[in-house]
Amino acid sequence: MRIIDWAVCLQIKKGIKMKKCFFCIALTLLFSSSSFAGGIEMEATNINSIVLSLSQKYMESKEGKKEEGIYIDLEDHHVIYVMFTNKTQNPVTATVGQFTLVTSMNRSASFTADMYHIAGKPWMNVADFPAVKVMPGTSVSGFIAYKKASNDELPKLLFFEAGDGVSAKTEVAADE
Repeated sequence: MRIIDWAVCLQIKKGIKMKKCFFCIALTLLFSSSSFAGGIEMEATNINSIVLSLSQKYMESKEGKKEEGIYIDLEDHHVIYVMFTNKTQNPVTATVGQFTLVTSMNRSASFTADMYHIAGKPWMNVADFPAVKVMPGTSVSGFIAYKKASNDELPKLLFFEAGDGVSAKTEVAADE
């Protein structure tokens, strides 16, 4: 028996009418969402120091010195590595435009197109987050870059929201 059916039966046995049972209404709304079958799982990690270290080592190398004029100031960006797993029963489209970063300064930030310049660098060993339809039971990962408002700002939370009501939120793990 489904949980919703069980809750309704329990309330009827106790003589409580369904329309007055806020508990049942809440359960119905909770369990009827498309993410009930596990939802979306996300992990997010700030990888700024790793990316900065890789870029600095490359820029000091013989190959890097040839590219001096095309360096992107990575210190002006939050670079977040995202692991996204679809545990729903339906495909979920995931693109960088559906993620919002909330910072320690309580600022909401959307991705910056600079991430595509970062992804093309020879020293970058992590791919950018792809635009993909994530099938049930599968995962996708990559980095997303956000422009910093100030150097004091740290990434705090990462939100995902699809147009069909599927959403997720996770804390951004600290840069190691």
